[in-house]
Amino acid sequence: MKLKYFFFFIFIFCLLVSLTSLNAVEDNNTVEKTTNIQKTEVEKDTQIITNNKEVKTSSKTIVLNNTNFKNYVTDSKFNENVTDGDTIDIDGKLDSPKFNLTINKAVNLISSKNNSYINLNSSSNPTENNGALKIIKEGSGTNITGLYFHNTHIRIENTSNVHIDNITFINENQSIGFNIGAISVRDGSENVNITNSYFKTENNGGHSNVVFGVAYNCLFENNTVEGYGNSIGNLLYITTYNVDETITPYTNINITIRNNNIKSINTPKELAICVGMVLEGQGHIIENNVINRTGTAIMAQYSDSNYGTTTELNEIKFINNTVYNGVSSLKFPGIIANNSFDSLVQLSNIECSNNTFTNVSINDNVNFQENFANNLIINGENNTINNNTIYSDKEFAITLTGENNILSNNSIGSTTKRAENAVNNSTQYTSINNNKSPIFLITEENIDNYIEPAIVN
Repeated sequence: MKLKYFFFFIFIFCLLVSLTSLNAVEDNNTVEKTTNIQKTEVEKDTQIITNNKEVKTSSKTIVLNNTNFKNYVTDSKFNENVTDGDTIDIDGKLDSPKFNLTINKAVNLISSKNNSYINLNSSSNPTENNGALKIIKEGSGTNITGLYFHNTHIRIENTSNVHIDNITFINENQSIGFNIGAISVRDGSENVNITNSYFKTENNGGHSNVVFGVAYNCLFENNTVEGYGNSIGNLLYITTYNVDETITPYTNINITIRNNNIKSINTPKELAICVGMVLEGQGHIIENNVINRTGTAIMAQYSDSNYGTTTELNEIKFINNTVYNGVSSLKFPGIIANNSFDSLVQLSNIECSNNTFTNVSINDNVNFQENFANNLIINGENNTINNNTIYSDKEFAITLTGENNILSNNSIGSTTKRAENAVNNSTQYTSINNNKSPIFLITEENIDNYIEPAIVN
């Protein structure tokens, strides 16, 4: 019996020991788990403290006006109160050079009340207090929408992915943009789009209006560019002048000029510094524009050895444009198609088809096909004139002085002559099937040269 109690006592003792050990393990686990939680929270807090400056807050809208300008702009640049992605909503007037602004962050500039008036009183005189709106490399990704600028130089330099839309830009009776243009996209800037905007220059000291100066893959679309008066520069200028020559490639590449209205108003024909459009570079598309400039409408950038500047033009597409009142010099490898010109056009090294010309002068290496032309002069070599309608209200429709040219399958007629008889040539040429019936394009301007007025009794 005693032995029975002894074994029972041993069983109870072992059970108590086991329960005690189990509680100890559970207590240890509880402490360890709690310690891990505390450690995790500490590490998390440490990370927040350490990386706080690297964590970007969500973008915000800042209403910017002439009273709080200094809260967001220090030394003409956005300060720490502005972050990438913010919207800068301009309210009212910024009407002084003291509001000079260099955009150094990717922001969106708007005016939700449509009441912006930005007049930084820019000047080409280096001794004056100059104001300007600049976008630099750090401002890549900036958008400007719906703002009004008056006598404010806009300069986009060495930056990318900028979109300017629906702005009004007025430069009047003040010289701004000396040597670089009133609004200038330059210094290796890339992917800059300017759309749906209005640009006006009037008596600005002879400086160009819209300039691309060594820029790549840019778009200028659905804009109006107007020049007024007798002291303005080029209306649209693609150039390498006054650009840092260390920038590579040192040329303009893939600029698209589309659906724009470019014109001079009350500007003397003799004003040589004002050209409707000046070209330099390669891969440009000039499409669906109306260009109206007396004097010179279109030309290549002037090459000047004194400035070390040479002009290279290649792979240019000039399509569906209407050009009024000025001479067009289109001498570049590329395509000219479906355009209309009412003044002299000079051609060289080009594929030219389906255009309507008044007077055409062909130099060298032109493939001239399926065009309407009034008065054609061929003074160069190695040209093919094929399947065109060439007519004239003068004695001859074609004047030919160059060598090694081919005329084939053309309809040729003048007031008194037809086919080859309407060709005034001083050199030999190859003629193939140029005896098609002549076709005359009669317009309001030339109708009296072809049709005698009716006699009314």
